[in-house]
Amino acid sequence: MNDIQHQQQSSPSSTPGSKQDNLQKDNLSSSSLGIQQLFGQAGFIPVQKASGNMGGGQASEAPTSSNKGSGGLPEVVKGKMEGAFGASFEDVKVHSNSSQAKQIGALAYAQGNDIHFAPGQYNPHSVKGQELIGHELAHVVQQRQGRVKATTQAKGLVVNDDPVLEQEADSMGYKAARNQAVSGGVTVQKKAQDDVVQKNEIEGPWNKGDPVHENLTLQSLIKAGVVPKDASLDDEEVFEYIRGVIWNDDPEGLLFDNNERENDNYSSGLVWYNHFSDGKGKSKKGERIGKKDNMTARSHFGDLQFFHAMAIADGIKAQITKDKVMVWAEFTYRVGIGDIKSNTTLTGVPVAGFTEYFKGTPNADKLTIDDLFHTYKDGSTPKRAMGSLMHMIQDSHAHGHAERAEEKGDDSIKSFHSYVNQDGHKHGEHDKGNGDYSYEGLSKLKGAKSAMDKGAQVFKYYKAKTPWSEVKVYLDTQVFNLVERPTDSGPGEEFKVTKD
Repeated sequence: MNDIQHQQQSSPSSTPGSKQDNLQKDNLSSSSLGIQQLFGQAGFIPVQKASGNMGGGQASEAPTSSNKGSGGLPEVVKGKMEGAFGASFEDVKVHSNSSQAKQIGALAYAQGNDIHFAPGQYNPHSVKGQELIGHELAHVVQQRQGRVKATTQAKGLVVNDDPVLEQEADSMGYKAARNQAVSGGVTVQKKAQDDVVQKNEIEGPWNKGDPVHENLTLQSLIKAGVVPKDASLDDEEVFEYIRGVIWNDDPEGLLFDNNERENDNYSSGLVWYNHFSDGKGKSKKGERIGKKDNMTARSHFGDLQFFHAMAIADGIKAQITKDKVMVWAEFTYRVGIGDIKSNTTLTGVPVAGFTEYFKGTPNADKLTIDDLFHTYKDGSTPKRAMGSLMHMIQDSHAHGHAERAEEKGDDSIKSFHSYVNQDGHKHGEHDKGNGDYSYEGLSKLKGAKSAMDKGAQVFKYYKAKTPWSEVKVYLDTQVFNLVERPTDSGPGEEFKVTKD
């Protein structure tokens, strides 16, 4: 199916053309929105439609009408946009005076590689005009990813009312018009709609799900007295811990704009997706992912899966995975309390087994822990390190990651799961929240109360700068403790891929 994305000029009074249009809107009133979902209906493609200042959208079929002034982007503008997006727009065709856009009340819309501009809206030689062009090119990229789906129905039109893609396109268009990179230089042509990340809180443009990790961490911080009871995820103090929590899913920092001026704004996420997909593709082929691969792939599908309290493959002894987990726990905790300075090089970290993961990494003898956690202006490496430790503790209590005993007073780990033969959708279902992010609400989720309480205890140690030797005993016997006879890793009965 092709997707159409367009920007609203005014709401059309009737459906244009002879065929039904499908719209993705972010500004429909609640009274105009239907509840019926129309996914996968033959001949229908969801469309975004937004407010006239700089919105965009996607629909199934353009109205039947004439197009005037068709051609490619001017070479200078095309080069500028390709440089910003890191994508090829050689095949993009511009309809600069399109009555189709006017008919559906849009400033502009995109369908596949065709971008339609209403009369008077195409101005490639002004900054505002290039913002609009960049906005629509962002929709072209989103369509290439397969990220636009119908979510509801309004006035006979199939609609996606999620504003996330619009906000993303706004940001990307703004940056592209000002010669700022929006994707870090990578072309993304792959489908994203079926990808399920290991945890559901990849936020920002991907909006993969509920911010469970973030809120578990916030509750642990509050319970430990590290932050006030009324603290929120928006607080600058809390955000640095959250950057660390997200780091395990995004160890290359690709979901953020990372530079010496800023590193707290979400990026387009395109490079992250490319690296994630690379790992997924190799994993499906049965290839072992290790030091030669990017860290995003290694974290989700390779030798760094212990970041998520998971084994690197089926058939791995539980003690082997636990040992890896404890190495990372020692590293992050000691960085957190300042026992290991953040300017220490990766080859100089005094934790047995740590440097093994960075052998062969270019300039590992020059890269520091600050570099590892992408800490630039105003960032806090100790807080990010503690956030990373929280992620691992929380994942060890997630049912899709590890199986624990369920006896009163004993939740020892019976086995660590491995992801390679898991059904991603089944895995993701166990990573979802219930919408209530209070301590009481989160406690209703399986394993969440233990994760918050144990995380709070570790934060108390951190606040008091308790030596690692004491914290090690707690983590070894109360957090990552194994049953007497743990089983080797596997997908877990509930999470196996089922064959038709």
